[in-house]
Amino acid sequence: MAAALDMAGMGHLRLTVSSIECTNLRSADMFSKNDVYVEIACGPKTVKTRTIPNGGRNVTFPEAYELIVSEAELASGVVLTAMDKDKYTRDDLLGVATLERSALADDPARLRAALVFKGAARRRDGARVRRRRPVT
Repeated sequence: MAAALDMAGMGHLRLTVSSIECTNLRSADMFSKNDVYVEIACGPKTVKTRTIPNGGRNVTFPEAYELIVSEAELASGVVLTAMDKDKYTRDDLLGVATLERSALADDPARLRAALVFKGAARRRDGARVRRRRPVT
């Protein structure tokens, strides 16, 4: 992934994120491949990539995505969230990566951030592990 910052005027910065590459994503669909998209968030501002149908576990988004952000919004970092698009149910979380402000250079740079899965646990056969909530 490449990220670049430049002045956008009025004290704001233009954050450009390009060449997003997701590898070894978990399989969220039982009978088909993942339909992957990535949400890029910086503070309250969010942009979403196109969805790659049947993208599977390894996908690349070669396009460039831009956000106009303030220095204060950028201080919290940039969060990339990989999701599996579902038609009839909620979209499945595939992974989350956070880029700290210190990792973003003023010149285009190649950055690597591991997507760490933070969703429901799964067994080896792909079935979800249900956690029982205590009855109150």
